Amino acid sequence: VGTACAQCAKYSATSSNLAALTLHISRMLRDLQSDLENYNNNNENNGESNKHRITIIGKARATCGALNLLRLLSHETIVQACDCARAQGQRNTSATNQEGLNYYSEQSTAGSDTNYLLKESFTYRSRQSSGSGDQENDAAVQIISSIMLFLSTVGSSSINTSEIISIPEIYDVIVQTLSLLLVLLSTQLYQPMVSSAEAAESEIPHANFFLDKFMEYSSWQR
Repeated sequence: VGTACAQCAKYSATSSNLAALTLHISRMLRDLQSDLENYNNNNENNGESNKHRITIIGKARATCGALNLLRLLSHETIVQACDCARAQGQRNTSATNQEGLNYYSEQSTAGSDTNYLLKESFTYRSRQSSGSGDQENDAAVQIISSIMLFLSTVGSSSINTSEIISIPEIYDVIVQTLSLLLVLLSTQLYQPMVSSAEAAESEIPHANFFLDKFMEYSSWQR
């Protein structure tokens, strides 16, 4: 599993495989969230409710496994992106110390910083016909929005939360969703601690990619 995750992370910035998986799981999570809302609204009919419950359990099992896979792949991708950016930063510092400011050390670090690498890894590019160009889809925003929509639905006062959580498969999805969110917001754990004052003065962006996406999505909901 570790080798497979490492290989996926290695090529995630140059392929859309991880982004495509992220988009697919985002849709799975939204589909499950929609079923939970309908289950709460249509639980008067016991026969239909039982059928709906079986459907939800099946979708929850598939979603739970997919979330766990995405968590593993995302963690490895984040670690590799942070390691790559740190190594590039050390090389730039070494070159500057040895030769002073030169052409390369003065150039933008885009392409080697963590935010750029994660953006490339979680951007899906569909290949269009010749001359039409590629279409991009931000998978990072999609998964963040799906996670927040699912969690807000589960905790909403409009549904019977205790009954929903009593379904073991739904509880597992909630746990995996929170675990994935924790991993996505952990980019700052793999870089040196930087104060807000240092970050404001530094020209090199720091690894707050998913936190920025989270705040971006939150601002849209106002």
